Amino acid sequence: MVAGRAGLGVTSTGRPEGSVVVVAPAVPVVEVPGAGLVVAGPADVVVAVPAGAVLGLLSSMFGIGGGVVMIPVFLIAARMPPHVVAATTSVIVALTAPVGVVAHAFAGDIDWTTAVPLVVGGLAGGAAAPIVAARVSSPRLITLLAYGLVAAAAGLALRHVT
Repeated sequence: MVAGRAGLGVTSTGRPEGSVVVVAPAVPVVEVPGAGLVVAGPADVVVAVPAGAVLGLLSSMFGIGGGVVMIPVFLIAARMPPHVVAATTSVIVALTAPVGVVAHAFAGDIDWTTAVPLVVGGLAGGAAAPIVAARVSSPRLITLLAYGLVAAAAGLALRHVT
């Protein structure tokens, strides 16, 4: 995570100035001037790979999406700026979710009549989200996230208690 924060510039509103984090084994931490690219070294991989395996297991097993777990960890433990967290978790989910999709598809567990319309809406919402998020301050973004997580937790609890 330290490598993920290295080289980040932050505007007066708390928004990060574009950076990309790449995890590569046996590569030292390097910032590419002008690109904001940070390559994480082996120490980060030792933590990131097992953590990713646990997140992948949870997200595929429970269908929760790794973001539900990753976002609070990135915000609180790694102290990453909220806009970077949103972008980083989007990349992680986009690149890891296909494995779960394929596994569940082969098992015949996907309700495609429900999934396809939600995907279409999700694509539109996903395209609009960075534009909307750019207009929202980091503290407000965290507050909205907290309300969303509380609502999701309450919904799950109420659904399974009755």
